[in-house]
Amino acid sequence: MIKIDKMLSCDVDEVFNMENELFNSEKFSKDYYIEIVDNKNLYYSSYVIKDEEIIIGFIVIRTIDNISDILKICIKKDFQNKKYGDLLLKTIISKLKDANVERIMLEVREENIPAIKLYKKNNFIEISKRNNYYMNPKSNAIIMNLNLRG
Repeated sequence: MIKIDKMLSCDVDEVFNMENELFNSEKFSKDYYIEIVDNKNLYYSSYVIKDEEIIIGFIVIRTIDNISDILKICIKKDFQNKKYGDLLLKTIISKLKDANVERIMLEVREENIPAIKLYKKNNFIEISKRNNYYMNPKSNAIIMNLNLRG
């Protein structure tokens, strides 16, 4: 059974290991995840998606002044292209809408076509591009936005 829950401190090791497997750069530290789940920074929230009790993905969001930024979304390789990312994203969009968030922003590597397709499928639009934003390897960032009001 698939479920989406708030990330807990007992999830941090698995989430951290997953991120290290999937990202070459732009990784968060383990302490960063611990801070988020311990609510030391009230602007941040994080969720895990589980198949039974196995974490298959996660998302990290920062919300300030009714604008949320998706900082990280990740699905384990074996579970990619099976609609889990779509389910996680749709669930979070719904939660943010219920929390009166007005818009959601994100940055994605220009060459990450599967992620861009996922965001566009969920009504995100490209609003700008940041040249050479990412390092290791150097890459442009596509900035995307989803308006939740109006």
